[in-house]
Amino acid sequence: MKKNQIKAIAIDLDGTLLNSRQKISSYTRQVLDECRKRDIKLIIATGRNQHSAAELVRGIGPVSFISNNGSQIVDEEGKVLREREISRTTTREIINFSREIGKLYFFLISPDALLMPPPRNSLCKPLLRHLFSWKGLMEYLDNRNLVPRIRTKDVEGYLENNPFKIQKINFIGEAFRIEALEKRIEILNLAITRGHEWSIDINPTGVTKGEALSFLTEQWGISQENLLAFGDGHNDLDMLCFAGTGVVMDNSVLGVLKENADLIARSNNEDGVARIIEKLVFAEA
Repeated sequence: MKKNQIKAIAIDLDGTLLNSRQKISSYTRQVLDECRKRDIKLIIATGRNQHSAAELVRGIGPVSFISNNGSQIVDEEGKVLREREISRTTTREIINFSREIGKLYFFLISPDALLMPPPRNSLCKPLLRHLFSWKGLMEYLDNRNLVPRIRTKDVEGYLENNPFKIQKINFIGEAFRIEALEKRIEILNLAITRGHEWSIDINPTGVTKGEALSFLTEQWGISQENLLAFGDGHNDLDMLCFAGTGVVMDNSVLGVLKENADLIARSNNEDGVARIIEKLVFAEA
């Protein structure tokens, strides 16, 4: 593939575009600015919701978004091109499954908010003591309160009486309980991603980053061969495989990504995304 044929670049956020301080370096910002000058479309493809993603990349100029693992697609002008939701009925079924298994905590995620039951110390603190404090967990999920949170003891009642687009459901718990939940919800034919052994993301049927990227590039008339994609996590795999050039970050701990990627970039703390763009897109053929 010729270096000057890249027409669109899809970039994951956490562990990819963002460094370990959840920031975009000035060097990387300059490289992204140069992409726009060359009429290369930029796509933020993330498991975060739209609100959180937009806050984190504020100031880098117009970009398109694939958020909540592909449940929402927004173009450079802020127009929502597509939305997918999990139905209220299916959501209740999933929550009931989790209660039967026990000791699982969940978050319902819309484009601009998180809906959750109140924290239960007897559940969360013993389970996550070796990973996070409760404050640490909240920061992990929404990056220091970037996303409005709605806490209620009656999640089902809230859903019956309030508008809330359920684009993704996240569960946390001990690995064997997460595995049990995954097996229970197989009959629902939903899109499932295991980010960690203690966590699972549930999306509407058929929704992934790669599927959303296919939808978006088809709208633009851009072929896979002209697409460059970066990622580091489980939810990036089909996106990296779909793109003509898939790049995994060196900081990724997933062997399956490195086995399927075309290139390995330097880590997210070493401006890996920017360096690959300079090498593949800016350098003379």
